[in-house]
Amino acid sequence: MIPPPPPIYSPPLVMPSSPPEEQASHAGPSQRTAPPFCVLLGNRLDNFALPDLNGGTWEFRRDPPRKLVLLDFWKSNCNPCLAAISHLRGLQEKYGRDGLEVVGVACEDPGRPADQLQHVRNAKVRFNANYTILIGSDSAGQSPVRSQFLVDSVPRLALIDESGEIVWRSSSEGLSDQQYKELEMEIYRTFHPPGR
Repeated sequence: MIPPPPPIYSPPLVMPSSPPEEQASHAGPSQRTAPPFCVLLGNRLDNFALPDLNGGTWEFRRDPPRKLVLLDFWKSNCNPCLAAISHLRGLQEKYGRDGLEVVGVACEDPGRPADQLQHVRNAKVRFNANYTILIGSDSAGQSPVRSQFLVDSVPRLALIDESGEIVWRSSSEGLSDQQYKELEMEIYRTFHPPGR
């Protein structure tokens, strides 16, 4: 009797941020990827998962289908970040029905996770953020999402289409009125392409 061939193993292109036994495939409808997790290949996001403010997991490839995701990397004690919330709230109100989802990724300073969570919740309520907020840093202030998006200062924004392609990024110098105009024009063009 001929023995069966050995299974074929294909190593991942990018190592996940937690041990493989803790990761779930994002291919199956009932399984979730364990946060924190991020795979960004060049200018294309494969997937990422982070905890939300209620102890659940938000995952790019699952929550929910949408045409554009606007990631906002921010911090609860950053005045320019807090000032940006009103702009982001306006974009969510204006384009949410078209398929935009604004997602805040809180990049808190190192500290106790419970304290980080409380600071982020307080900022969300105080500034009336009407969009999803995720916890984007651990007790040491680290996150695979933050590091793979090369976020070295906040606020930083990235606009991602439904295929995972990053179609717009803010500069590292902060967010000027001109950058907000560019961002909104990119969003508008996606939902209202010329010739339609």
